[in-house]
Amino acid sequence: QLFGTIRGAIFGAVGGAVQSLMMRRYLPIKFGWIVASGFAWAMIWGVFWGIASAWSGNQLDQLLAKEAQYGFAGALLLGCLQWSVLRQQMPKAYRWIIATIASWAMIHAVTVTLMSQTGTFIMTLNAMLFGICHGAITGLALISLTSPQRP
Repeated sequence: QLFGTIRGAIFGAVGGAVQSLMMRRYLPIKFGWIVASGFAWAMIWGVFWGIASAWSGNQLDQLLAKEAQYGFAGALLLGCLQWSVLRQQMPKAYRWIIATIASWAMIHAVTVTLMSQTGTFIMTLNAMLFGICHGAITGLALISLTSPQRP
């Protein structure tokens, strides 16, 4: 799954660079965020999805269960690696991990519903939903984390 790993690393690094540009007003994070994001996505696309594609089950309910497991593992990995950068900058950075897992859980809930209704997986729609859900939830988390703490 070398191609998936390379594609994931590029996707993660570019996404991480865009996120770091958006966050630079609030946090002085740069290179570490890009590396953490690139590494996480390389692992997600290369390892997790490589294992998932090698899985031979074709029952829809088994496919959905597998997707949920790999989705949770990917969200946990991404959240933890990005948290390792955020924790140096802010208290309660662990909330980033929770927000990342929550965003992926929402995405998987919608994807599972669509797949169970249609019997198919629409990659473009899933990617669009991922961007909307992940961006909205982690964006709200970032606002919460960077807002002045109330007593």
